[in-house]
Amino acid sequence: MSKRGVEIDWSKLPNASPKPKRLHLEEDDSDGLFHCPVQGCKHDGFTTQRGCRKLAKNKHRWYFYFDEKPNITQTEACQQQSNKNDANDDKTLLKIRRALSFDMSSKIAQDFLSWLTRSGGGCKSNRQAHQIVSRCL
Repeated sequence: MSKRGVEIDWSKLPNASPKPKRLHLEEDDSDGLFHCPVQGCKHDGFTTQRGCRKLAKNKHRWYFYFDEKPNITQTEACQQQSNKNDANDDKTLLKIRRALSFDMSSKIAQDFLSWLTRSGGGCKSNRQAHQIVSRCL
C-alpha cells in the first residue's frame, strides 16, 4: 500500500490495452503551455513537458491503458492488493526456513567448521569457515 492508498495495476484489468500509450505532448499555440491529455483534467497547464508527464504518471495512471477511466470498485482494488501480498508470503516462508535451520552450536555445525579449517577440508581461516557454516546452515 502506498501513501496514496491502494495501488491499482491498470494493465491487469479487463479490457486494458496490452501496451501502455505513449504521451505525445505539444505546446499550445495560444498560451505556450502543455496541457494534460486527459479530458476533464482541471490542471491549468505546464510550462514544460516534464511537468505534464509527471501529472499523467502520478494522477492519471489509468490513461496509459484506457481511453476513459474505468469504474473500479474498492473490492477489485483490494483483490489486486491481496495478489501483491502473495509475494510477501514468500518472504514469510523464507523466514520460516531460516528458523528451521541448524544452530551454529550444533554437532553438525561444529564438525563442518572443523573440517573447513583442516588442511584436507579447505584450509579456510577461522573467520571464513564461520561465514561458510552460517550461510550453509
